[in-house]
Amino acid sequence: SDLCDKLLRIGKNAIFNFNSHVQLSYSATLTKDDTAVFISNTGKTQEILQALEAVQASGCHTIGITHYSKSPLSAGCKLLLYTSSKEVYVRSGAMSSRLAQLMVVDALFTVLASQDYAAIQGTLESSYQICMSHRVDHR
Repeated sequence: SDLCDKLLRIGKNAIFNFNSHVQLSYSATLTKDDTAVFISNTGKTQEILQALEAVQASGCHTIGITHYSKSPLSAGCKLLLYTSSKEVYVRSGAMSSRLAQLMVVDALFTVLASQDYAAIQGTLESSYQICMSHRVDHR
């Protein structure tokens, strides 16, 4: 959801939903002109892999963000961005892997935004200004 929010701020048409059934519906409607981003630390999460399988038929671009190079996610995505984190699997809430994924998302956003910063500068300013109206000290 963080990546989706960031992409919207720079004028990219992005969608996200936590519900895996809705993710599958989105996956079934993508075209070769779209890009799907899949995030899974292990690269073995069943719901993610089902969505990946659904988009592969469309021919859309696929980006995988994962820790493991030898995983079903890595095998199925055209572009891979790897995270590096040591996860303690004693129900730590996936803290280190989630932080590593957020760092990769921030790097991806920075690269996309900097490709034509002059073109998106106004979009960033507009989204900043509209959200400023929610601050108490805005007035």
